[in-house]
Amino acid sequence: MTGPVASTEQAAWCLTDSQVQSLHVVGRRVSSVLGGPRDVEWALADGTI
Repeated sequence: MTGPVASTEQAAWCLTDSQVQSLHVVGRRVSSVLGGPRDVEWALADGTI
């Protein structure tokens, strides 16, 4: 679903610092295992990666 975003929410962060750090760790592991950067899709389930 798409729609307008309230101006008060437009500048809000959508990920926490902890989630960003977790994504970084997983991304580095993916790159290491697969031999370089990869374009992958991410999803959060219950706030965890």
